[in-house]
Amino acid sequence: MGNTISKLGCNVFGYFYPIYCTLTALKNNEDEKTKEWARNWLVLSCFFLSERLVEPLLQVLPLYAEVKLVLILWLTIPQFRGAEIVYKEYLLPFFSMHENSLDRLVSDIRIGFIKVIHFTTSQVLKFLKNQGIDVPVEEGQIKEEEVSTEDLETSRGEVTDSSN
Repeated sequence: MGNTISKLGCNVFGYFYPIYCTLTALKNNEDEKTKEWARNWLVLSCFFLSERLVEPLLQVLPLYAEVKLVLILWLTIPQFRGAEIVYKEYLLPFFSMHENSLDRLVSDIRIGFIKVIHFTTSQVLKFLKNQGIDVPVEEGQIKEEEVSTEDLETSRGEVTDSSN
């Protein structure tokens, strides 16, 4: 029962309350409040992402849901300024120190996803064509011959050596 209430509290204060406060700040054109809630979302996103990575280990700890609820309350209730503290003391310094590496990583991931989407789309078009289904492709859209398997191994113009 307590675990269920804690999980409900985590959802209310980890998602609903920040959504409501963010929407209110945006609707009322409150720049400072909007920035405050943007920082809050950054911290909460990092927290939830980190939690997903180690959640199976954490679930076995006694009172895990209750401790998580207290942490979320500390992060989201403006009077505690928890998200602001985490942002200023940890996230911003980490980002500043690793900004170039993170930019490259995000760019590489973006390029990789685009190549996978283009390759998959070209393979679907090829399959449909082989089945006798002609899919009209407008000018500027991908054509089945535009992306090869080798393109998937290419990052920023450098071909990776797959023989290692």
